[in-house]
Amino acid sequence: MTDISDYSDGEGADLALVADLATDLAVVQGEPLYAGPGFAVLRDGSRHEWFEQLPRPTRRTGTIRLTDPRSFADLVMRNVTMDTVLYASREDGCVTAVFDDHPASNEDVGPGPDVEGGYRRDRVVLSLRSGDDWNEWASADRRPLTQVQMGDHVDMLAHTMVEPDAATMLEIATTLSSKSKIDLDSRVNLGTGAMTFSLVEDTQVKAGKSGRGEIEIPRTITFECAPWRGTERVRFEARFRVTASRDDGVRMLYAILRREETLDNAFGLLVESIRDDIGGLPILLGSPS
Repeated sequence: MTDISDYSDGEGADLALVADLATDLAVVQGEPLYAGPGFAVLRDGSRHEWFEQLPRPTRRTGTIRLTDPRSFADLVMRNVTMDTVLYASREDGCVTAVFDDHPASNEDVGPGPDVEGGYRRDRVVLSLRSGDDWNEWASADRRPLTQVQMGDHVDMLAHTMVEPDAATMLEIATTLSSKSKIDLDSRVNLGTGAMTFSLVEDTQVKAGKSGRGEIEIPRTITFECAPWRGTERVRFEARFRVTASRDDGVRMLYAILRREETLDNAFGLLVESIRDDIGGLPILLGSPS
């Protein structure tokens, strides 16, 4: 019988080992239907493996997970094959490269056990992680904030502000004041002589420090940040609102406009960037099974 220790790691050792092991199997259990690097299939349907005895694996398997788009592109280019297919899914937050996907055409490779590809077990996945700045902006989207909360929010994200600039936005957030004026409105119906009264409250909200004039409160604000770590910054626009009441004081709120559309466009730009980095290989929208 074959003694594994007789085989060195030299060139051709793995093929010699396969041939001798296949011969041993044929003697013990009959002629194999298939014998190749790593395993043999006998006529009774049993499968006999000796992958661990080979100098190196004959087929790559496993999934590598990365979080940086550049590292992902580098690894794809290092391992790309004729059967490589890439998939991108914003819903799943990932881009996947399957190196041993199904061949483009069975006619090109022919049937049988020698066909390369099709196992779909050799993969690298780019798992996108939300950017820290985007997480902060998204967490307060459409949520009323007090002056202190908005001041802290703007101060933390000052480096992402575009319009108005961070200094102006911070002054608006910290110096907003409201003044209510109540007028008595009386009306007389000349036909009946009836008189009605109503109270009309006019609330004015202003921003700006004393002596420096008033600052116009913007209707929209603009900021830039990366939706995912390692990706380009994207510009977002948000509607800005200020409300005031005698009970709650001043509250500020922003609502990011076209949020999902902007993220879709950002993901499309990321896919295009990866496609350029991997030599123009097509990337399908969706997820591999």
